[in-house]
Amino acid sequence: MWGNYAEIKLNGSNRNASVRVLEIKNDILVTSIPKLNGDLFFFLPNESVSLSFFLGRHVYEYDLHFENVVSISNNQIGYRFRTVRVEMKINDRKFARSYVSQEAIFFNFSGISFAHVLDRSDEGLRIQTWNPLQAREIELNIHVNGSIELVRGEVKWHKQIDGMYQYGLQIC
Repeated sequence: MWGNYAEIKLNGSNRNASVRVLEIKNDILVTSIPKLNGDLFFFLPNESVSLSFFLGRHVYEYDLHFENVVSISNNQIGYRFRTVRVEMKINDRKFARSYVSQEAIFFNFSGISFAHVLDRSDEGLRIQTWNPLQAREIELNIHVNGSIELVRGEVKWHKQIDGMYQYGLQIC
């Protein structure tokens, strides 16, 4: 389970990013350092954040307080949080989804655009872009483990969050 992607969100804000859960022990949770569009997320001591991840047919939702930066294996660092609340829910989606952190490019009327894939399931994915999409169907070139995966998707929903755009795509 450790190493699964999770989504972390700064409470009181719509900023969210993907992280890897590195360790959960008692009321301590350690993650990788979250990034959003290449920029690191920084937290203040005791700052409140939410974190959620999927494991099997369950969704785990945590309310956390940031504690500090910790040393993890291979001379890397991570973030240490103290758990305030945790809740396990049944994932009632038809297809289980997984949080991912994958870069993608696509073509639109103004040229090449960039997207960040936030989560995926067997039938769809959620992406985030800097600019609004100009079509109801797009073809993404997603960077996955050193190769490019071509995915065509139809936009099913969209929302604007802190100047960025998120889209739910159903894979065609």
